[in-house]
Amino acid sequence: MGDMQTTVGIDGCAAGWIVASVDRVVVIPKLRLCEFELVGIDMPIGLVDGPPRACDIAARKFLGRAGSSVFPAPPRAALAHSDYRAALAAARSATGSGISKQTFNLMPKVAELDQLINPTNQHMICEVHPECAFKVLNEGEGLPSKKTAAGQGLRRRLLADQFDVPAKPPRGAAVDDLLDAYAVLWSAQRYRRGVHQQFGDGQCDERGIEMRIVC
Repeated sequence: MGDMQTTVGIDGCAAGWIVASVDRVVVIPKLRLCEFELVGIDMPIGLVDGPPRACDIAARKFLGRAGSSVFPAPPRAALAHSDYRAALAAARSATGSGISKQTFNLMPKVAELDQLINPTNQHMICEVHPECAFKVLNEGEGLPSKKTAAGQGLRRRLLADQFDVPAKPPRGAAVDDLLDAYAVLWSAQRYRRGVHQQFGDGQCDERGIEMRIVC
């Protein structure tokens, strides 16, 4: 992958991570960041053991009826637990609120990214929510569910003006993972050019990592 473009869009998938650039898309089992100049990724960056992140709240408001697709970021205190009940208890102790099974199932990937990010490299990694990207691509209009044929067809048409998206995803990823990775790539390119939209209030976590979502 060393010859891939320096800006990539990454999304989690069943076999690990799907990584899209302007010239190809691959699946990798473990997350790698250092070989790219800029990474857009659909995973929380910056975690708090307290109230919900402002960027998550703003992204949900932007998406309106589709806002439920923005899962609340888990508190960092819960990441050490591989058992749902233990993670739930840790989250409640840290924040006063629990976490859903959906959020719990994402935690291994959240932890994988959290271990790689630090205040010195955070400038080359931006958090992207694909549904926010697709809404901007669709001129502010909402889209059908990405799990439907109509939703996937519309997303492909929106991306076709930007990229040559393969007809099928690589082994280990689903069609919606493929489309999301390219939407993340599109937002990362906008971020690099300084023409992106950003959600968040400048809030940083206890490690000094800014919590924001771009599209």
